[in-house]
Amino acid sequence: MAELLSMLEATRDLGGTDLHIIPNEVPRIRVLGKLMPLEGSEVLAPWRTQEICEALIPENRLEIYRREKTVDFSFSASGMRIRANIFHQRKGVEGAFRVLPEKPIPLDELGLPVNTMKRLLSKPRGLILVTGPTGSGKTTTLAGMIDWINRTYAKHIITIEDPIEYVIESQKGVVTQRETGTHVSTFNDALKYILRQDPDVALVGEMRDLESILTTLTIAETGHLTLATLHTNLAVETVNRIIGVFPAQQQAQIRYMLSFVLLGIISQMLIPTPKGFVLASEILIATSGVKNLIREGKIHQIQSLLETEGRFGSRSMKRSFQELMEKGLITKDMVVSYYGEDLSMPFSKRSKDDKSGISANKDFRFGRSGRRNQ
Repeated sequence: MAELLSMLEATRDLGGTDLHIIPNEVPRIRVLGKLMPLEGSEVLAPWRTQEICEALIPENRLEIYRREKTVDFSFSASGMRIRANIFHQRKGVEGAFRVLPEKPIPLDELGLPVNTMKRLLSKPRGLILVTGPTGSGKTTTLAGMIDWINRTYAKHIITIEDPIEYVIESQKGVVTQRETGTHVSTFNDALKYILRQDPDVALVGEMRDLESILTTLTIAETGHLTLATLHTNLAVETVNRIIGVFPAQQQAQIRYMLSFVLLGIISQMLIPTPKGFVLASEILIATSGVKNLIREGKIHQIQSLLETEGRFGSRSMKRSFQELMEKGLITKDMVVSYYGEDLSMPFSKRSKDDKSGISANKDFRFGRSGRRNQ
């Protein structure tokens, strides 16, 4: 454990997000999205990587590991939370370790429009989706949201996680964290029983399939504030993904359910810069216009509302890029390199009533001591 702990501390100190322990190779760390050898480390023999990785597996996860040859778990060490995945590969046993802050980042330091987020999180019921590719900070954003609700309202918050990443202690509210495989057999079992556990707020993690999407919509529909994630890049894509999972004959029903419960979609990206990560985000607030388009199946028209409903807090990803470039936090080349799209087309103009902008401050940038997340 001491050897691994030293490598994890070095990863954190270098501003890294991930550590890879690989058989017959030098350990690698990911810094600003790029893999590089961990300086001062030596090649680890297969028996050594197996010894390091398997010694960490909690006893209650060993059966899963032996059966499936892979396992997820998390632990705390040296002021860090670590999410681990141990798995078999051709050369032996490998470990991938994600380095997270030990405590949730406060909502007003996430780099999202604070007033818009607080308005969404103050709703008593409905569905809030946080989306983005792997490594875009979804877990950290959700933890910050739950932490704010916990400190602000006397509500019962239930989370379903695989594994538990941020440990959140009860404050004004009561937080119940459940880990699949440890506290409940499966993710879908946890969703099935959550309504019997008297929640006010439910964090259901990733909506993985038809069953979990339908159950999540039902939880929101029955009067609970529900937070969930999807691995989609933008708001319109997210709506299409949810509806498209279902058979054609069921899609009208799902459009109606989604239009009834949806509060907002936050789609985010972390753009690497020489000084750290910068958060860009697209925010779709489910106004009556958005809900009508979902019900009528005119999903493609939602994009135009992202451009015109800034007064409600909505903004497109390109608008977010524009604001970040105006503040000197990113350059056009950085956006094109990361986003993979020609931005020569003009951005939409900001209306006088648009209050979706956020101040240029340290909250945008996450460097060595900042955001390390999913």
